[in-house]
Amino acid sequence: MAALKFDTFTPDGVSETNREDDAATLIAQAFQDGHAKGFAQGCEESAREHADTQEQLRSQLIEVIKDHEQDHAQAQRGVITSLLPLVDNMVKTLAPNLAASGFMHELHEHLQAAIDSRPSAVPVITCAPELVSEIQAAFATWSGAFEVRGDNRMTPLEAQIRWDDGFDHIDLDRCLAELTQSIARFQQSLDINQDEELSNVG
Repeated sequence: MAALKFDTFTPDGVSETNREDDAATLIAQAFQDGHAKGFAQGCEESAREHADTQEQLRSQLIEVIKDHEQDHAQAQRGVITSLLPLVDNMVKTLAPNLAASGFMHELHEHLQAAIDSRPSAVPVITCAPELVSEIQAAFATWSGAFEVRGDNRMTPLEAQIRWDDGFDHIDLDRCLAELTQSIARFQQSLDINQDEELSNVG
């Protein structure tokens, strides 16, 4: 026959078997609670470390991009700065000759437009006195279609065309001056940007 096991009762009336069962339940529940809490804390810590790592990588990437952009901008500025004297020299020496060579072509285009717009009108060209005969000779095929008048106030690269209800003005000297000023302003902007970068580095 199998041995019979009797419950052992404590003075408080609770059996030892029930006490062990309750203790086992409490231990199991405590283990589950501790495991869940530890898992949650681990996930939170892992997420925080991942976010910190991502932020560090993002900061490093931004820094690398900024350095690359700065190096690229400095390289571009170096090339432009080295070319500016050449451009400035071309504007001062070559551009006036090109303007003088192209002045008659420009005047021809504007005169043609004036005649086409009002065939019945007789445009009057006002120019520097030394250009009167040159213009008459250049546009001899249009004899009678326009008039030429000299004006001491005009430069050799300037002319005005007037007709009944129209007006046109060619001023290549002004174009050259504006071109020179644009180059000077661009050079000034480069110098200002370079000074700002140096002050930021300092």
